[in-house]
Amino acid sequence: MDEAYVTARYLKQKFPNNPRMWAVIDYIRQNIQVPVDGLISGGQVIWLGGLTFLVRPAIYILGGRLCYSPQTIITLDPADPALPRIDSTVVNANWEVEVLKGVPSANPQKPTPDPGYQIELTHILIPAGATEPGGDLDEEIIYDENTEWAATGSGSAIDFDAVATPYHGSKHAVADALDDGDSFLFTAPAVRTFADYEMLSFFAKLPQAVSKSYWLDVQFFLGSAEASSIRILNLEGPANTWQNMAVEIALFQLYTPTFDRLRIRWRKKGPAIPYLGFSIDYVKLQKGIAQPIPGTDGKDGKSAYEIAVANGFVGTEVEWLASLKGSPGSDGDDGLTPYIGLNGNWYIGAVDTGIKAEGLDGDDGRTPEFRENAGWVEWRYVGDVSWVQLFEIPAGATDNAFDIYIDFLDTTVFVYNCPYAMKITQVISEGTAPALNPVLNTNLAQFDKLTITPAAVGLVILKGVLL
Repeated sequence: MDEAYVTARYLKQKFPNNPRMWAVIDYIRQNIQVPVDGLISGGQVIWLGGLTFLVRPAIYILGGRLCYSPQTIITLDPADPALPRIDSTVVNANWEVEVLKGVPSANPQKPTPDPGYQIELTHILIPAGATEPGGDLDEEIIYDENTEWAATGSGSAIDFDAVATPYHGSKHAVADALDDGDSFLFTAPAVRTFADYEMLSFFAKLPQAVSKSYWLDVQFFLGSAEASSIRILNLEGPANTWQNMAVEIALFQLYTPTFDRLRIRWRKKGPAIPYLGFSIDYVKLQKGIAQPIPGTDGKDGKSAYEIAVANGFVGTEVEWLASLKGSPGSDGDDGLTPYIGLNGNWYIGAVDTGIKAEGLDGDDGRTPEFRENAGWVEWRYVGDVSWVQLFEIPAGATDNAFDIYIDFLDTTVFVYNCPYAMKITQVISEGTAPALNPVLNTNLAQFDKLTITPAAVGLVILKGVLL
């Protein structure tokens, strides 16, 4: 039986009041038909300094199975004193990040991942004798020691010189009491160009866990005018732990080629209850470490007829096709029909091939089992000792509220099949809100269809309640 189906059925039976989990499972089962090996999301590689990198959590398909690797910090081996090398960063079938170390050479080549066990995230050039990566790798620090871009707060008192628990360096920014719409604003000393960067990255820390009612959005400006669309970032990490937040510049819709301001804004749904003590640190723009991209189509090759003409054939394509037909051959001897003998072997005529018609019984398949432990759904094969974390149970799993996340890559209409009786009460989008049919606050029965017509690309969040 398909492992994703077993997992989906178990989760719905085990957590009947967890609509957030249902929305994820139902979306996957409606939209992913045949698993294809490759990276689904995440896996960005962030340079932290020296030869140390942070690899963001990644979701990927490997061997037809859905895999997840957690956030991981890696440090590459020291450079060769005389020759450069190229290292590759990969995720593997054991849900791990690993580094494939290249061979130092005057003309270094990147290591080749094992396609049945590994998926490449990126590769990194290590120059001879270097203490930092080479190539086009570069970064611009927006905030680290509060001496970079000019930092101001909106709505809440923010201490940009806090020294209690920085992630990097000696300072971090701490908000006193954030409410919906309060923000961190950073202004560059001069205009910057989007084309010079590939990734926005920063670190955030929550003094206490939050529900899906809280999130961040980030946006670039040129003066007071919007220079990009809004990108929404979920706050999902544990309390009192620095978590990396990153978004690729290519995921923004750009309104201008340049910008000079970055806004990181706190958002929430519900009563105006200020949130105390949220921190950010080490905000930067980065280029030079790109995710692998699918190959592009090559040029069309010549047809067999064109090759024949180039090698001296004279005539039309129809004449060439006719020339491929030879004269009929003579009839062959009657063949012998194979059959199964009384001993269970295949016979050809009177000859016993010694090959059994029925193969040997295969080994029994292994049965998975699941459990809830410390806020996670865990699984293992029956008889194994160790449990593997499969799915973190979202906060607020006992209420009837849910969120549906849809990231539109184009403006194609999307039809959502309602798995339960529900009502959509709010739409949050990065730009113009999509049109819903039926409209907001309409009671939807199980199996009703909700048609979503996006006005632009980007993330859309549908918030609702079960009926």
